Amino acid sequence: MKIRHYGFLNPSSALPIEKIRELISFIHDIISLFTEIPEPAIPGIKCSHCGHDLKSIFFVKPEPRGKPG
Repeated sequence: MKIRHYGFLNPSSALPIEKIRELISFIHDIISLFTEIPEPAIPGIKCSHCGHDLKSIFFVKPEPRGKPG
């Protein structure tokens, strides 16, 4: 069975494996600098009478209307 290597694993690749390792460690260091960005809270629908948050029980998908006329 023949194993084929594509991309940087190809023996005739222009990039040496040391350069690949350096780039991977560089990206890993950059990613570790970023902290997790919290998602902004989506404001819920409020009751117009008391101001409390409303709970969604279910959602009714809109149906297409019939042909006009």
